Amino acid sequence: MQAGAANGNVKDQGFNFVAKSVFKNKEDMAYYETECTGHYEFKTFLKENAPVTALMTMYFTPGYSYNA
Repeated sequence: MQAGAANGNVKDQGFNFVAKSVFKNKEDMAYYETECTGHYEFKTFLKENAPVTALMTMYFTPGYSYNA
């Protein structure tokens, strides 16, 4: 997992923090979303301590890479 402050036009839409999780496959992602107790506890902590007014979740298959 990587996380940090958002940059660019997403801040204009109210998104100021980004977290990126990388999974081996879609099944592992589904487990994390639906069965992982650690993820459940993390979401519960955020709901109770840092109310979120908007949330965007997406997944993609990498097709291109860029290293500066």
